[in-house]
Amino acid sequence: MHVFGNHVEQTDFDDLMCGEIYPASIIKRSNDHWCDYLTDVNHAWSCAPSYEKEYGTGFIKAQEIIKYNLKIESLIFKERSPVGGVK
Repeated sequence: MHVFGNHVEQTDFDDLMCGEIYPASIIKRSNDHWCDYLTDVNHAWSCAPSYEKEYGTGFIKAQEIIKYNLKIESLIFKERSPVGGVK
């Protein structure tokens, strides 16, 4: 299992918990696009084969959950949509 985290100064932690600073402002990893990769549920990006190694099994499981929920939402939307378009 891969666990990623950052050690932060107490003042930064306090500011973060109080909503005084944006979380990305204290992240130490540069050029990290994990939130973009998280939405790549069909693994269309060229870097997709490295997702599990880079972000861990939990990341892949989260993608699977997102993909499943998108399918469910799509089915519900199709079920509720009138035939021939919106009236």
